[in-house]
Amino acid sequence: LREANERITAALEGAEFGMFEHVVGVGDVNWNAKNYEILGIDPGVTDPAKLFATWREGAGETFDKLMRDVASIPPDKHTYSYEFVFQPPGGTPRRVCANAFIERDKDNRPTRILGITRRIDV
Repeated sequence: LREANERITAALEGAEFGMFEHVVGVGDVNWNAKNYEILGIDPGVTDPAKLFATWREGAGETFDKLMRDVASIPPDKHTYSYEFVFQPPGGTPRRVCANAFIERDKDNRPTRILGITRRIDV
């Protein structure tokens, strides 16, 4: 499993995709090095809560819409694709596409979003 994970990670990074994990309700985000580049965020921001705050600020109103959309997805659906414009701190806006898998708790509430991103305005 570890070897397969390493191959998938290498393939995604080589294909210019970023990987991310968002813990819903906690406000933590984790992601790979490619996601920093895609979004234009300083790679020195590694604390999950600070990274989340930086991402949320750059996502602007998109964040609230995204959370409403994820919360309204029927319990039997576990994937979600979306595009948004991200404004990195001190940088130019970037158009980004994300494809995500939604994990749910026993009450079918979204608890974790795992996905891949790519920049689509280049």
